[in-house]
Amino acid sequence: MGVDFYACGICGDTFPDCGEYGTCAGCEEMLCTYCHEKQVKKYGTPEEGSDAEAYFGEDAANECDLCSSKVIRDADIIDYLLGRTGLSKDEVVQIIESNRGIKSKETKHILKCPECGSDQVNQFRSPMGEIWCGVCNFKVPHKEIENPFVQEVPQ
Repeated sequence: MGVDFYACGICGDTFPDCGEYGTCAGCEEMLCTYCHEKQVKKYGTPEEGSDAEAYFGEDAANECDLCSSKVIRDADIIDYLLGRTGLSKDEVVQIIESNRGIKSKETKHILKCPECGSDQVNQFRSPMGEIWCGVCNFKVPHKEIENPFVQEVPQ
């Protein structure tokens, strides 16, 4: 027989399944003892004789900061940002991998059009989006994915 460990849905701390912990009756999230006690004080426990009490027990929190939208998880933030940018997880991974090790003491990076060589390069002031040449209008829809405008030159 082994011991499983859970991560508290609110604070992220881990706790063993053989120790004390609590559950939220609203979203069924596992909570460490500290967060569970705070949620019970804040939101109360299920009514006596209710289905929630029968399923989760009399000590469960009625709801918690997660299901009442007072705490936003990192995963929810990531999903939101991926949806807003239109990028897939694989594209973001590709961006991160291609940007690792870009900074070098021996080279610097400049922006030049790969088509006409012009340095009149335009882009929006955001880390993502399109980039284009002001002379020949060569355009790349996602400047963060294999950006052909970025060129390394020796210092």
